[in-house]
Amino acid sequence: MKPLQWIGFGLAVVGVKAVVGSYDILADPMGWLLVLLGVRRLATAVRLPAATALGYLGVLAFLCSIPLWWPSTGDRIQHGDPAALWGIGLAELLFSAVLCHALATLAQRARSTSGVVWFRICEAGIVVCTVAPVLYFAAGQSWLKGVGSFGDTLQLVLLVLCFCYSGKTWAGSPALTPPEDTADGKGTTRNR
Repeated sequence: MKPLQWIGFGLAVVGVKAVVGSYDILADPMGWLLVLLGVRRLATAVRLPAATALGYLGVLAFLCSIPLWWPSTGDRIQHGDPAALWGIGLAELLFSAVLCHALATLAQRARSTSGVVWFRICEAGIVVCTVAPVLYFAAGQSWLKGVGSFGDTLQLVLLVLCFCYSGKTWAGSPALTPPEDTADGKGTTRNR
């Protein structure tokens, strides 16, 4: 599998909730392990900007997702102080913003205009969704209440972008080799 596919599958596991009884059978910590594996593979395939920051933020998001997976702790946090819930989700938002920035930088190096535009738009939206709750809680700007919840939609956009650009060589996908030209149909190759 390609590095961005690992990251995309991990983000899907984190984003999708499949609750059986009280537990989410698609445990977010497992999703973060897939994301971390994808980041590691991406960092070894290409010169990934901010690879260390992505690693630390991914581990922090993994650690923050563990208590949320347990129903008793997760329910208390979900129905408690909204600022605490924002604080626990901050690592995920920061990881997503840094990932978008790193992928946009890789796309820019490869002169992939569409990749730069899409990842920059996603990055800007995630940054706005990260800051909006602070302004809502601290300054009482009620018009910002819904902006923070738009972050889930942007996480879905990031997931789709990971799959859309996973086949690009700048995103760690191996370069395709041209098929061998056989001269006699018996497997003998002819050099050009």
